[in-house]
Amino acid sequence: MGFQRTKYEAEFGICFVELSAEETAVAGTEPTPAADTKLTAYASGSRRRNGVHTRGVLLTREITDGTDSATITKFLTLRSAADATAAAYQEGAVVTIGTTAWTVSRFRKEAVV
Repeated sequence: MGFQRTKYEAEFGICFVELSAEETAVAGTEPTPAADTKLTAYASGSRRRNGVHTRGVLLTREITDGTDSATITKFLTLRSAADATAAAYQEGAVVTIGTTAWTVSRFRKEAVV
């Protein structure tokens, strides 16, 4: 699985974020203006790390195997601020990444640390 460098609309302007090809396909609309900075925002990892942490949605899915079950979570970056209010990314909506269906469980705001 390779990563693609794509534009991200941060609160301060346009920067970059690296997402997998499958995530890029469903991560909302790429901003059209040119990037204002060479900064790369974080799409994952500790929010204690200095830098821009992208806005997005927390996705979940339930896996069951006989009597055992587990809930798996994944974070999906939303590349533009307008996507945060789109119906496709509201709580309870289903987002398909590759061939796997995920349910949106909550929204996470952008953070600049």
